[in-house]
Amino acid sequence: MLENRNAGHKKVSSAASSQLILLGTHSTQLALGLLITVLLGRFLEPEDFGFFALISIVFVVGRELNDMGTGSIAAREIVQNPAEEMRLLSALLGWRRLVAFGLALICAGLSLKAENSLQALALVTASLVMATMYNTAFYVVFQIRQAFIPHVVLTMSAQVAMLAACLVTILLNVGGIFVAVIVLLREFVMLFGMKVLALRMLPDTPQPRLNRKRFKGFYSKALIFGIASVCYYLTVHSGTFFTWFHGSNLEVGAYSSAFRLVYPLMTMPWILMIPVLPVFAHLAVSKNDEFAGQVGANFRVLLGVGLVIASSGYLLAPAIMQFLYGDRFVTGAFDAVQTFKWLSIALFFASIVPSLVIGLLATGRESILLGLAGVALVVNVTFNLMLIPILGFTGASMALALAEFTFVIGLLGAVFNVIGVSPLVKHILPFVMPSIGLVIALLLLPEALYFRIIGGTLLTLLALIIVWMLPSAQQMRKELKLIGQSYAVSND
Repeated sequence: MLENRNAGHKKVSSAASSQLILLGTHSTQLALGLLITVLLGRFLEPEDFGFFALISIVFVVGRELNDMGTGSIAAREIVQNPAEEMRLLSALLGWRRLVAFGLALICAGLSLKAENSLQALALVTASLVMATMYNTAFYVVFQIRQAFIPHVVLTMSAQVAMLAACLVTILLNVGGIFVAVIVLLREFVMLFGMKVLALRMLPDTPQPRLNRKRFKGFYSKALIFGIASVCYYLTVHSGTFFTWFHGSNLEVGAYSSAFRLVYPLMTMPWILMIPVLPVFAHLAVSKNDEFAGQVGANFRVLLGVGLVIASSGYLLAPAIMQFLYGDRFVTGAFDAVQTFKWLSIALFFASIVPSLVIGLLATGRESILLGLAGVALVVNVTFNLMLIPILGFTGASMALALAEFTFVIGLLGAVFNVIGVSPLVKHILPFVMPSIGLVIALLLLPEALYFRIIGGTLLTLLALIIVWMLPSAQQMRKELKLIGQSYAVSND
């Protein structure tokens, strides 16, 4: 068994390589998800598209609430105590199984507001799948080994199968409820497949156990960061549910036509930061100066990327919505162009969040994150209640932008207190300049639709390449690779 385990560790790739793998995978998934969204947005009835968006967001929120940040805590604890891996995985599975059952009950309760019996049945079935979501705990196995390729193959295969099934649904001209069933099948296959792949890397099968006495420290840390994560992800996703409760599937469809385009971009910075957490935790214990330098460098890169994408989204919003959906969501009561613009602003702030959160988490400051995330949620809920009755679903996007802004201001203050101002702001101007150049170029583009789509896409890609290839960004990746290799050797 020891030989098996060490073999798994020898396959550990560097954090920098893992970033590239996950970024490439996430970009491909983003493209596939975009294609699915556009196809269904164009060819399904608006109310059917709204229900598809609702059932999808139920699982997105379910995954995040089931995680509650406990995966990051477990990864940090395993890195610092490798001998405890199996026991910590058992504790993590036990925690998530308890949460999964609670989420399943909530999901079943949503069926009471369903518009018809088929939608109610779909939500009840979703609750059964939700009850198995504790298997997401096995993702930690891939994370701490930097062995993401098996998981990448699984998720990519599921997404391609989802696209193929959606195409068949459209060709057969069947209702949106069948698309919801496809979502349920995809989620179940991914949960089961993750468990099977992870067990191949482990010396034994961990059993879910809630041993509070033995793992009191882990549970207390997990609870604090878990509640903070719940607050943040409710902030991000609550607009969909507020829109649904205040309106109908039609309004959810309009809001989701913009949100489903922007949300994958909000998650991309988290994908970049996932491989970094074990390395940050390692540096935070032994090398404070290198830790501060890496937090600052990752912050600047994500700032530059966020500025570019958000600027492009805001200025190209009318063209993007027209190109993807035709007139369906750009005119009349379900015009979602302003929603897309406000979500682009929220995207900028959301892009900065992961580097700051991971920096605080690596140094054990979960309680600070809890307070800041709680304030952001209060801001979000308050403005959703105020703005949606007046502005409709556009009010939900405005509330999200304001909440993300509040969260970022608080995070910056906390990180300044930990590592100082200099590691974050030094050499920051080169990361801002590409977005300034992009804004000027986009404002000069002709108003013709295809000029703005093709020209805007090329200019945005160019600006992103410039940010990624800046000398300081390259230096960050080089240093991260060396640190990751050193961490992997010490972990072996």
